[in-house]
Amino acid sequence: KPVPNDRPPTGKALTEEESRRLFEVAKTRPEWRYAYTAAILSVYCGMRSCEVKGLKWKDIDWENRLIEITRSKTPAGWRRPSLNDTCLNALRELFESVAPLGATEPTHYVFPWHGREQRLDPTRHMTSWRTAWRSIRKKAGLGDLRFHDGRHTAITTLAENGTPDWVIQAQVGHVDPQMMKTYS
Repeated sequence: KPVPNDRPPTGKALTEEESRRLFEVAKTRPEWRYAYTAAILSVYCGMRSCEVKGLKWKDIDWENRLIEITRSKTPAGWRRPSLNDTCLNALRELFESVAPLGATEPTHYVFPWHGREQRLDPTRHMTSWRTAWRSIRKKAGLGDLRFHDGRHTAITTLAENGTPDWVIQAQVGHVDPQMMKTYS
């Protein structure tokens, strides 16, 4: 009788080509705007899904190009990752798209709840972008890609670029030493 595999799935880092395809496809439909921005934050900042969902406009320091993450898997994930131009542009585009809807107050969620009737409630956070994520993956030819693989991509890219472990940990939050060995 086979022994059940109870280990979590192995993370996958996207290649530059896969990342490019993912982002190009995600930008093609306005209803995928949130999933696109979430993917950008995952791939470039190493943000987890729960961290993205908990983000409020007040957490973005536009001038210093930082995000304040205070909602994470553990307190060790609380941090202030830096934002590159791609992240800043994606967040600005999202901000401009929700401004006419009145969803840009500092206490409003960047990824607001929509509900079944698709009515925006920026005082509650989004619970899922699963449908959009599945559609984007399929159209980009990345059927087995998990959202969390964006975090693996961020860590792998930083490690491959020779970034010191302490800098990687400051950017993506606590990473188990054994996990750091996997990436670097």
